[in-house]
Amino acid sequence: MEKGKSKEESHNQKGSIVYPALDIITGEFIAVVEWTVKCQNTLKEGSNNFPASVRKNEDISCIEPANYRKQIASIEQEFTFLQKLHHPNLVHYLNMKYTEERDCIIINILQEFINGTNLAIYLTENLSVDTDVLRHCAIGILNALDYLHQNNVVHKDLRDTSVFIDQSGIVRLGDYSLDKRLSVICQSSAKEKPENIFPPSIGRGGKKNDIHRFGILLLSLIKGCIVTDSEPEISNSVRADLRDFLF
Repeated sequence: MEKGKSKEESHNQKGSIVYPALDIITGEFIAVVEWTVKCQNTLKEGSNNFPASVRKNEDISCIEPANYRKQIASIEQEFTFLQKLHHPNLVHYLNMKYTEERDCIIINILQEFINGTNLAIYLTENLSVDTDVLRHCAIGILNALDYLHQNNVVHKDLRDTSVFIDQSGIVRLGDYSLDKRLSVICQSSAKEKPENIFPPSIGRGGKKNDIHRFGILLLSLIKGCIVTDSEPEISNSVRADLRDFLF
């Protein structure tokens, strides 16, 4: 696998880095999502960032990495299942690799390279989506979610950046299940507060959360900006049939 040029890299809202790579066996482009888990041994012994119980332990370097290895092993197990899922409206997972460095664990998720764009382009440019495009996106997303839910897979963090439209106009849903788990691990290792631009789904979980986020995403595309209210009001200017669909 050959990594693409650095200028092709893009930083995800959650802290991962996405870059294109060439599969030297098949000759096809793939997308690599790179996550970095910072390990506790990056800090000096005696640092106030360590709990008192940990500062007293002489073998500081092996505590945190061992915990992360267990979580990564669990993600690997889930990845093996997700790798088997195939649907025309999904961005398919291809492989997962990780390497341990002196002060971090680097996780690479290899997936299909989508030659197209994602829905973030509408929201970053404050462009509202017309009804035909909205309907097309909604059908594609719902088809993908229906397939995932039938296989007992929850997306966990449906957002504009996880929905792509390829060169053929096909809607493709990516980042399902794993993205949320990896984001939590990486941000907790860096002592950062998880970024969540879309509103939290209070009182909802699992498949219901996916559907709630789907509705929030559609409303955001209608307005041309991210809706930040968990229970947003729908404008009277929205077409009656679309209002009925959202309700």
